[in-house]
Amino acid sequence: MATKSSKFAHPLASGPDASKMRIRDLNLRMKQSILYIFDYGDEHRFEVKLAGTNPDAPKDIQYPRVLEKKGRAPRQYF
Repeated sequence: MATKSSKFAHPLASGPDASKMRIRDLNLRMKQSILYIFDYGDEHRFEVKLAGTNPDAPKDIQYPRVLEKKGRAPRQYF
């Protein structure tokens, strides 16, 4: 089966604006992964995998939620 690849860019770069993309609009399959790059200068790379969906999930909880993390979060700029 062929894989489809899509790239989204920093809002000031050429290409589709990543800041306007919502995860749910990617139409990911179960266990499919995406590469998320945080800070285009330092290129902190994160693999994000669709672990599951629940159409009956409570509406008063903010989604998406982090289910697992490894290592320390990168320092934020102030």
